Amino acid sequence: MPAPVFIWAADAPLASLLARDLEAGGLRTLLLSTSRPRSEQGSEGESPRQVVVVDSSEPSSFVEPIAAAVEEWGPPGGLALLLPSPPARPFHEVEVTEWTREVYGALHAVVLLLRAALPAAALENGGRVVTVLPAQPAPPPHRRGGRSAGDTLRAALTGLVHALAGEPAGRYARWFTVQGAAPGEGYDLDQAPPEARCDGPPATAALVAWLLTAPAAHLPNASEISARAARG
Repeated sequence: MPAPVFIWAADAPLASLLARDLEAGGLRTLLLSTSRPRSEQGSEGESPRQVVVVDSSEPSSFVEPIAAAVEEWGPPGGLALLLPSPPARPFHEVEVTEWTREVYGALHAVVLLLRAALPAAALENGGRVVTVLPAQPAPPPHRRGGRSAGDTLRAALTGLVHALAGEPAGRYARWFTVQGAAPGEGYDLDQAPPEARCDGPPATAALVAWLLTAPAAHLPNASEISARAARG
């Protein structure tokens, strides 16, 4: 049985699409989220997918379900970090509480997940970590700017994964950073499946699933990070 994939499901719809694509390929998935995705509510019975609601302010909330999944399934061979998009409004119109929740809170949750999952992950054997950066929604037409919160989170996440890729815990992994908006053909990934070259969340999910599972020889060449930004 292939190694499982652990998903930080801050973007719940995208996480469900990604889990579906991975499970179609025979992989088991653990979704960690601050709320149960709507498509998972009321689901019962045995499934290759586990969904755990966590408290992003409590480290043990991540440690315990990850340890349980590792005990049952073995070390994860891939980690997917799906981040939400902070509000697209000018800097002075974003309340401090929103900054705390959407920027610091989102980054804090990723740190907790990585601290809990990286030591157990089987990254030395070609494991992958894929970070999906927040999309950049356009601000209202009558306003300028509006991307301060999103760009702050994107920069912080990019810096974090670059640093981790050079540390012992992640040195042998394949690290990828992709745009949360539509991938489009700007990725120039000749080996990627056609469904990963279209627009919209299904294409993003298909691209991430491919990066997590494709043979290493088919993946883009990269020393540490393969950053593929969508057009526009």
